[in-house]
Amino acid sequence: MITLYDFAVNAPNKSISPFTWRVRLALNIKGIKHQTEWLDFPKIEEQSKKLGIPPSEIKPDGKPFYSIPAIYDPSTNTRISDSLKIIEYLDKTYPDKPQIIAPGTSILNASFSWAFGKSVFTLFPLVAPHMIANSTPEASSIFRARFEGRVKMTLEEFENDKALPAKLWAEAEEAFTTASAWFKTPDGQERLQPWIMGREITFADLIVWGALAWAVYGTGGEDEATMSESSSTATLIDFASTSLAANYTSFYAKIVDDVFTEEECTELIKLASTAPHEWKPAGLSTTGPTQTVHTDFRNSDRALVFDDRVAAKIYERLRPLVPEIHEISPTGEWSLITGKAGRKQGPTWKLVSFLRYGPGHYFKPHCDGLVELEEENQKAFVTLHMYLNDRDENGVKLEGGSTRFWTPNKKHFLDVEPKIGRVLVFQQRMLVHSGEEVLAGMKYTMRSDFMFEQTP
Repeated sequence: MITLYDFAVNAPNKSISPFTWRVRLALNIKGIKHQTEWLDFPKIEEQSKKLGIPPSEIKPDGKPFYSIPAIYDPSTNTRISDSLKIIEYLDKTYPDKPQIIAPGTSILNASFSWAFGKSVFTLFPLVAPHMIANSTPEASSIFRARFEGRVKMTLEEFENDKALPAKLWAEAEEAFTTASAWFKTPDGQERLQPWIMGREITFADLIVWGALAWAVYGTGGEDEATMSESSSTATLIDFASTSLAANYTSFYAKIVDDVFTEEECTELIKLASTAPHEWKPAGLSTTGPTQTVHTDFRNSDRALVFDDRVAAKIYERLRPLVPEIHEISPTGEWSLITGKAGRKQGPTWKLVSFLRYGPGHYFKPHCDGLVELEEENQKAFVTLHMYLNDRDENGVKLEGGSTRFWTPNKKHFLDVEPKIGRVLVFQQRMLVHSGEEVLAGMKYTMRSDFMFEQTP
């Protein structure tokens, strides 16, 4: 297991370094198991030397400079420091994992880091007092000296100047407003692509994430939980350990909790219920492009929403939590699904299907149908199904309505219970499932598809 070296402060989430956050996020995106070892900030050089960690750079005077982040990878007996060097190493050493550094972007990454860093640094006077208050005495004295040199006053004078924080926040807002324009189209519109350079997460995204983590954690903001590593939890369903093992041992399904907040789920329900969208009886796919209604098999309502922005938001939230399906190799059970060609994950389909189940509504056992977009050379092999509520607008608690995986002979099953913000991700072909009958309340869900492009 890789060891990530960081320095800690006495704050709820301990880590505030934007550079260490880049590496921590990269490890999570790649799905590489790791542990954190905490170093004492004033003794980073001393402790790094003892651990055999090389300097991150050589200063102009020729002396080595030691800093965090650093890692130790026992699988290759490698010790390395500096966030960019570490992520380059991870890309090279683990080529089967999602790649972060796009080829030929070294100069671009350095330039973006410098330019975005100028905007982020405007927050330093606002972050530093919290770092000073939550560090060891020796580390606090170092942070205090840097802070007072930056603001040209003592910490006490800063804290007594009630007007200064508002002025600094205004300066920071102006700087970030300038930076936000970089992420828009030339005509000032929001980009539909989920990441800075398009469909894939790159080092530029980690620069932004790391900076925002530093700002939120460093200022003691109330939103710390939204950026915590544990804010979303992902659990693979181990069919081999269930009564479905004989049929689904190597099949893919994953439960991801807390992907969206309760407030966000409520807004999605409102979107589906607002014109021009409308609820209609849900149908069944036939051999043609249309659907027919058969309430004896599928009895629920559906609202279809074509929205690039909603699809991009779902993709942005969910993709880092399912790294194992960023690329699919045609081996094992996947070969029965994808055929002989490998597949690379594209975006979520812009058609989002909202479903509404009242008491007595259900969807009997079935397998999801294939979506194919010929012009984009994309096919859907994986469903994502998100649960949007656990009680209706009148406060009636939802009862029933689980998603149930069945063996083909219907003798054994496994239930996944509805939970606000939970997303169930699963392979479409050959995995039989049902929407069990709602006994009380109203169930709102949303489903879409992960699209995949063929790789050479």
